[in-house]
Amino acid sequence: MSDARLAISAAEDAGAGTLAPDALAEAKVVLRSAEQNIARRAYTAARRDAALTKELATKAREVAEAAAEKSARDQVVPIKEL
Repeated sequence: MSDARLAISAAEDAGAGTLAPDALAEAKVVLRSAEQNIARRAYTAARRDAALTKELATKAREVAEAAAEKSARDQVVPIKEL
């Protein structure tokens, strides 16, 4: 569970809330499912959901990082144009 929470935090830090909101929201939904499964002592399902959360949050982070990088590249003005 801690890996899943850390992955969501990393995605948020990368700007996924703005740059990949659907992917981040999906990861958070699955995390809530994992937490509910722990409360019900459904540990196998909780582990599965935690692993899926980590995967989804990592993807959201990667999408956000790529979007931020693209945005930064698009804002660079070539020297010839100055």
